[in-house]
Amino acid sequence: MIAVAGFVAVILGSNDKQTAVTAMHSQMNGAAMDGGMMGSGSGTATSQPSAGPAHVVKAQLGDYWVKPSETSVPAGKVTFDATNVGQLPHELMIERMPMKMDAPGQPNEEAAQGMIEDMNPGESGSMTLDLKPGTYTLFCNVAGHYAMGQHTMFKVTG
Repeated sequence: MIAVAGFVAVILGSNDKQTAVTAMHSQMNGAAMDGGMMGSGSGTATSQPSAGPAHVVKAQLGDYWVKPSETSVPAGKVTFDATNVGQLPHELMIERMPMKMDAPGQPNEEAAQGMIEDMNPGESGSMTLDLKPGTYTLFCNVAGHYAMGQHTMFKVTG
C-alpha cells in the first residue's frame, strides 16, 4: 500500500512522498482504523482505556526486524513506544493471531488492533491499547517488510 502511495507521489510529481503516503494511508484506512486506534510518528493511539497506568513496551524497528523490550505483558492498557533505528521508513502494527493476510507475506492492515504510522529513520512514535489475553504479532507493514521477516510474536497474559 505504501509502495502504491509512493508511486502515486512520484507520478504526481510530489516532492513530499511522506505526505502523500500518509494521506493515502489515512484515506484508505479511514473507516477501518478510526476510533482512536491509529497512532503516528508523533501521536498516541488509544483504544478503550482500562484502570491504572499502562504497561510500557519499548520497541526498536531496524531494517527487517522488530525487537520489543518485553515479549509478554499482563492484559490491560499497554503503551508501545517505538523507535526506527534502521535506514528505511518503518511502522509498528499489532494484530491478534491468527493474522489475516491479503496474500502470502502480506498482512491485512485493516485487521490490526493498532498502528504507529510511517516513522522515518530516527523517528519515534507511541500508541496505547487495551489488550485482552492472547497471542499477537508485532510487525512492520511497509510493502515487503513483513515478508522479509520484520515481525515477532507478542503474548498478553490473563
